[in-house]
Amino acid sequence: MLYIIGTGALARNIADTVKALRKKFSFVTNVEEELNQNIYMGVSAIAENSIPHGSSFILGMGNPILRRKVAAQFPLLNPITIIHPSVLLMGEEIEIGEGTFLAANSVLTNRVSIGKHCIVNLASTIEHNSEIGDFCEISPGCHLNGYTKFHHGVSCGSGVITIPHAEVGSWSILGAGAVVKGKIPESSVAVGVPAKVIKAISLED
Repeated sequence: MLYIIGTGALARNIADTVKALRKKFSFVTNVEEELNQNIYMGVSAIAENSIPHGSSFILGMGNPILRRKVAAQFPLLNPITIIHPSVLLMGEEIEIGEGTFLAANSVLTNRVSIGKHCIVNLASTIEHNSEIGDFCEISPGCHLNGYTKFHHGVSCGSGVITIPHAEVGSWSILGAGAVVKGKIPESSVAVGVPAKVIKAISLED
């Protein structure tokens, strides 16, 4: 049994993939009104404290800061990586961390490294010699060109493009459609073409 922690859109996207892989799953929630209710595809939700020790889980929420916080609450569970059957892993030396989700039609090429508890959402591409840190969120339709580096906790909006050798600091946010060239400092919000920092943020924002 796989436990998907969360009940929102991302959790349901993961559930679709788990079903395609013919695995059994249940949703997990801390919202009392959702307990034992039909969440999606006839599958109900259980309370967080009902997960048996040693069970497999994956995080079903997008926000990187929240994902890090929730992951720390389950030290006795085993994070599992979920890869949709349509994902293309093209080349050698591809590393994918535990608890990471690769959604349908995403593509990874040579020498790509992805950390723990990341999301690579629908139809996104990560090209050669790129490095993605832990807890990163890559939204649908992104194209990360070769030698891109995301430090931990980067949140990347839909349709973001990186120019080769782009680097984004930890816990930064890239607005949808941004084109990233050069370096974006940590804990920043960057938007536009080319992407420019519009404000600094803290982990409490």
